[in-house]
Amino acid sequence: MATEENIFQPAPTTFEEAVEKMVTLIKGMENHSKWLKTPEDAAVVMTHHGLGMTTRNEWGLWSEDGPLLKNMQEMGFTHPDDMSSAILLCTHRKMNGKPLDVEGQIKYYKDYWARTGKGSPS
Repeated sequence: MATEENIFQPAPTTFEEAVEKMVTLIKGMENHSKWLKTPEDAAVVMTHHGLGMTTRNEWGLWSEDGPLLKNMQEMGFTHPDDMSSAILLCTHRKMNGKPLDVEGQIKYYKDYWARTGKGSPS
């Protein structure tokens, strides 16, 4: 019995590796040109529950000892949903030749958690 290859493995260990791997994964999608033409915020939202959830699960963003989780926490991210969204957003920006502005995303999520009064989710 043949087993299907898991295209998400091996999992990246750094944010930069995650973006590069996601670029490869997106290029392999049948409708990737439509995704690239979608405004970036909408593109991230439309992939949050599918590709984003798979990213969080397969790349260890829910695992306390996941290397990618630790790397992104060191960068300033605190929640796996924010991490996968940042990976998808940077992938969209990279593939469209735009600046990634990772620091701006970290600030956005820190401000979000402070504004909601929930503090850091971790």
